[in-house]
Amino acid sequence: NSFCDPFAGNAGLASELLAGHSGHSCVLQDVDSVSVLLGRMNLLLHGVHAARYYCGDTIDLYSTPLDGRKFDIVVTHPPFGAKYR
Repeated sequence: NSFCDPFAGNAGLASELLAGHSGHSCVLQDVDSVSVLLGRMNLLLHGVHAARYYCGDTIDLYSTPLDGRKFDIVVTHPPFGAKYR
């Protein structure tokens, strides 16, 4: 199964869902580089080692590593911390 969180923040949701479950590929993304670093640490602390976490703007369709990829499961929280015009 493949799993995606396009607005991952500190990866709290992903770390809870994936802790103790091996065999899942996981792709995360957030626009804030500090959140990405904290999220990577959070995943490691929860024993999630098969996740790829990218820094990028999910809403900008032309600058995301998620472009064109398909996932079995997509979960996320809305991007409350970002200001979009």
